[in-house]
Amino acid sequence: MVEIRTGEELANFLRKALEIEAAFESVSQWEGYINVKKDEFRDVIFELISESEKHRTLVESMISKVKISPGSAALPLQPHAFNFKNKTEFEIMMDLSRYEKLAYDTYLNIKEALKHSSLDNIISAEDVPFFFSTLELLIREESEHSAHIASYVGNVERIR
Repeated sequence: MVEIRTGEELANFLRKALEIEAAFESVSQWEGYINVKKDEFRDVIFELISESEKHRTLVESMISKVKISPGSAALPLQPHAFNFKNKTEFEIMMDLSRYEKLAYDTYLNIKEALKHSSLDNIISAEDVPFFFSTLELLIREESEHSAHIASYVGNVERIR
């Protein structure tokens, strides 16, 4: 099992989660929003975009509470360009679902690692409940996003 040993390590994991929200989920969702044709899919995607913004705020709040040395920073993830042109709505929704699953896995792994870590030098004792409740919320909502997308994927017709 993974153990988080320092505040810098936790902050780096959270920064990666933030990048997944901002650079993968949000960017892919906007690209999907532009390329789907049915209003019902746009409505679902817009809801996901809104949730991603909320998640970014929550993750930023967690990062601000981590005990880190001044000036520490993580290497950014490689930028990814999304191009959904000529993809069916099914393919677009499946791509969006993959990024929801990536965020879900990231939050779940951070939470599990924190359970097996000595938190004294990582976060203040009074912030521990906030971290676990926030991670639980993020995990639950990412799971709900995947389920929500899956419920619409069955409604997509392939037209070629």
